[in-house]
Amino acid sequence: MFFDGSIDSRAKFLETAQAPTNLVVFLAYEGEKCGFAWLNAFGRRSAFAHFCVLKAAWGEPARVLGDKVLEYWMSFTRNTGEPLFELILGTIPCVNRRAIRFVKDIGFESCGMIPKLVEGRDGRLHPGEIVYFLRD
Repeated sequence: MFFDGSIDSRAKFLETAQAPTNLVVFLAYEGEKCGFAWLNAFGRRSAFAHFCVLKAAWGEPARVLGDKVLEYWMSFTRNTGEPLFELILGTIPCVNRRAIRFVKDIGFESCGMIPKLVEGRDGRLHPGEIVYFLRD
């Protein structure tokens, strides 16, 4: 499921999802489980996003859910009432064109491709695209 092969079992997934450094949301559309998304690598006003959408939800359901997740994350505020995030980032293996199209469909912009950005389960470094979503 994960390009780098870091999560290879149900137990490892649960351990990762429950880690305090990850903020996970589970996705459902019309009552059907559709995937999950999470934030991590939090900065002062930023975080890294990750999406995993099940094949049955590709297309319009994924776009609707992606928009809702971004709306949810961007609604987070500090104690002062200021927005918690101004920027959400992501890295996607270039071979995953569907994921790149998905995030662009929900409002992410591309910074471009960087060679040797993401490690694959084969242990080699692969080109990746850096994407970002900015608060309006």
